[in-house]
Amino acid sequence: IQPGAFRRYSGRGFPKRLHLVSNEIVSLEPGAFDGLESLAWLYFCGNPLKCAAINRTVLPPGVRCDDTDLCY
Repeated sequence: IQPGAFRRYSGRGFPKRLHLVSNEIVSLEPGAFDGLESLAWLYFCGNPLKCAAINRTVLPPGVRCDDTDLCY
């Protein structure tokens, strides 16, 4: 995910949930989620990078991350 990829959503109030399931994501750069101030949930199952390893400063404040089997 390129930093700034979601900036076009800034101020729109959506999306609330983002499904990035099975995308082989191994790292996230600062700014990857810029523009997603309204994001509440990140569904991240099936990626080598796990929620516990995501630097919380990369995500907007208060975002919950799920990488359990419940994503599927």
